[in-house]
Amino acid sequence: MRFTGQNIAAFSAQNFLGLDHWQVMHMEDDRGGLVLATHKDAKARVYLGFFSKEPIEYDFRDTDAQERLIAEHFEGAEWVFPLSLAEMGASPDFYFYQTNQVYIPRGHGWRCRLQRLTGVLGRHDGGNGRRIRAGG
Repeated sequence: MRFTGQNIAAFSAQNFLGLDHWQVMHMEDDRGGLVLATHKDAKARVYLGFFSKEPIEYDFRDTDAQERLIAEHFEGAEWVFPLSLAEMGASPDFYFYQTNQVYIPRGHGWRCRLQRLTGVLGRHDGGNGRRIRAGG
């Protein structure tokens, strides 16, 4: 496994931007965010992320600590980040993850087995956080 440098939080929020079949994204330095909604009356889905050179050690069961980690990295950020952080604490479905890449040296013949495996891997929330891509 190779760490890709991406640390991402995903959670639902009030549609505070009034989005209707739309999404908006913003980057500031090594952090960024995406807010999307499928229709105007739906809750929004918020993604906040930041880059790091090394994986960050965290307890996957301690969502309060994960929320603090995100809040620390977005301290002083502009755009709608302060609104997003306020919604984060009230969200019942907060999820934090780090992205990784499965690395298999060429010539191992694992491609077919991994592609079959990707079809049966469960997804906890519609695909966010548990992705695997096989290729070669």
